[in-house]
Amino acid sequence: YYGLGAKFCSGKKEEVGLRVVFGINYFFKEIPFDFFCEISPTLQLSPETNLNVDPGIGIRYLFH
Repeated sequence: YYGLGAKFCSGKKEEVGLRVVFGINYFFKEIPFDFFCEISPTLQLSPETNLNVDPGIGIRYLFH
C-alpha cells in the first residue's frame, strides 16, 4: 500500500510536515489478524526543514 498525507504534532514544539507511506500487509487466512511493515519518509516543514524516515511494524485485529 501507499499513501500521501500531512503530519502535525503539538507538544513542546509544534511540527508540520508532508508524509509519504509505503507498506506491505499479510492477511492470515484462518484468524482475523494482519501483519504489516511500513516506512514513511517525512519532509518536516516547521519549525525547521529536514527529512525524517519513520519505520513501523505491527499486527492488527480485524473486526468482521
